[in-house]
Amino acid sequence: METKTMTVGELTGQMVVEAKRLGFSEATIWRGWMPGAGMVAKYYREQGLCVYDPAVTDKFLQKLEDRYASGEVSYNYLRQIRQITRRLNEFYLTGTLRIDATQHGTKYVLSSHSERLVDLFAAHQEYGANTRDDAVWAVRKYLCYFERLGHETLATVTIDDVQRFILKVASEVKTSTLHDLFLYLRHFHAFLKEIGEDAPDSVELFSNRVYREMPIQGYVTDEELERILNVIDSSTEVGKRNRAMILLGATTGLWACDIIRLKLTDIDWRKGEIRVEQSKTDLAVRLPLLNEAGAAIQDYILNARPQNHCSELFLRCAAPKTAIEDASSVGTMFKDYQRRARNFDRFCSEKYPDADCLTEPLALSWVKDAGTAAGVILSRLAFERGFAAYLISVGKPAYVLPDRFASGRSIFVPYIFTDGELSSLFQEIDSYQYPQEPLRPILLSVYFRLTYTCGLRPNEGRTLKKQDVDLNTGEVQILNTKMQKSRVVVMSDDMRSMARTYATLRDVAFPDSEYFFPSPDGGPYTARWMQGKFKRFFACANRDIPREFLPPVRVYDLRHRFATAVLNHWLDEKQDIHSRLPYLRTYMGHKDIESTTYYIHLLPENLVKSAGIDWESMGQVFPRAELWEN
Repeated sequence: METKTMTVGELTGQMVVEAKRLGFSEATIWRGWMPGAGMVAKYYREQGLCVYDPAVTDKFLQKLEDRYASGEVSYNYLRQIRQITRRLNEFYLTGTLRIDATQHGTKYVLSSHSERLVDLFAAHQEYGANTRDDAVWAVRKYLCYFERLGHETLATVTIDDVQRFILKVASEVKTSTLHDLFLYLRHFHAFLKEIGEDAPDSVELFSNRVYREMPIQGYVTDEELERILNVIDSSTEVGKRNRAMILLGATTGLWACDIIRLKLTDIDWRKGEIRVEQSKTDLAVRLPLLNEAGAAIQDYILNARPQNHCSELFLRCAAPKTAIEDASSVGTMFKDYQRRARNFDRFCSEKYPDADCLTEPLALSWVKDAGTAAGVILSRLAFERGFAAYLISVGKPAYVLPDRFASGRSIFVPYIFTDGELSSLFQEIDSYQYPQEPLRPILLSVYFRLTYTCGLRPNEGRTLKKQDVDLNTGEVQILNTKMQKSRVVVMSDDMRSMARTYATLRDVAFPDSEYFFPSPDGGPYTARWMQGKFKRFFACANRDIPREFLPPVRVYDLRHRFATAVLNHWLDEKQDIHSRLPYLRTYMGHKDIESTTYYIHLLPENLVKSAGIDWESMGQVFPRAELWEN
């Protein structure tokens, strides 16, 4: 879009609308971007400005870079502001939001004169995006070679020097890379001659033919294709899209670059044809759309394809949900499915050589064999469900793992603090000083203690309002929290006394804020800020352990510690855990009893020894866990 005069608020509002249209999640927008956008808006207000200007935003970012260099702000905060300033400038200048992929730097650092030649050459040649990157790489490598030999420009380079460069490169790269290098450098020297740049006339030298190695290309048999298709979990958006793309390529022979450029209007459903102009030949062809491929494409369009303005048939599944830009991603996706099918075949032949169907033990063993990496586990779960569904569809018995066998993108084992770790942690928190904000140290001490002693979720404490805390009775009302549930928890006498002292100081510093734990601007602290402080306190409490070896603790682990401490207390008193769990469930605000029984998994030693558990009754409420049994 054309840049126009607009306020920071108008720009931010329009960017949010565009982000939602492109499929960015609410969490990305409101948790990832908006806190940073608020800081940018605050800077504009402090400068007495309201009209957005990329130069002003860049100046704000530079000031923040300086503050980071002096240790005033954390790297995570700087990175968040970098991201939102780049997004604001991008949207202001282009009117849209592109794929968030940071370009890496280059090891071929050049002089300003050479950099100018590279930029002019790239702008002059009508290369595609990928080809342009390859050509720039070749030219930078070429110019950097001579600069390192002391040649400030190509004017002092001779044909013999160029020949020595060729001999050196030929010993380092494959013939296919050398072929491309010759092509781009031939174009580069022709360009230099055209603009009158003084350089050796090397066009003819780089015109020598380099024969690429042409390995015999493999192919996929019908049986192999069937196995690959069986790997795909067609119940998901990604699976529906990938199945349709693979079937389309297998039944039409289209190149990947043509598949990703295919438009919705290129399909003639009445005639059962696809019209496509091939990228590599510029020929317009009509190809038959076979039933199986057509059915897969219909399933994708009707049940999985994002609803937006894009005309391309196949879109990205991650935001921004726009056209797929890189054809190589199709090949990568296909090879990934090949690898999964090959790994499963190898597993079955080694562990279950006599199996003639997909049984429950085989399926569980296959998933358990993945280890603890969440991505691998979820990938194998998707494979097993997709393969089982296929077997059932062709009349063969198969065990299907439940949809909720594992959920989410991460499988996180909470960290349970020992008594010693907890004591050291709170000693570190209590010793914290911050002269710029005298209230902050006691605020953090009270916040983390309240989270632990009352078993709160981190956000419940952060967003707690003054009116919801009764310092006389110690009652704390937790309103409209997870699943819109509310509950009342009660502080201990020691906790209530500490909270009273803190509240007196807080009301002097923030008389107008409605929050029990106000940040400097009067609102609640962000979850990221609190988490960063918590991890820093834990690291300081364990200075003898290198940071890379510390466990990934979270504020939420204080809530886990509270639950396990209560269960431990009941077990020590030999109470009936099954009858006490509903009380713990209500106090912690769990939706169902299964969420509360989860904490019993964290007490293996006590469980083995305890007589306070009715195992027959507990079996009715325990989540299934045999996968993780040793």
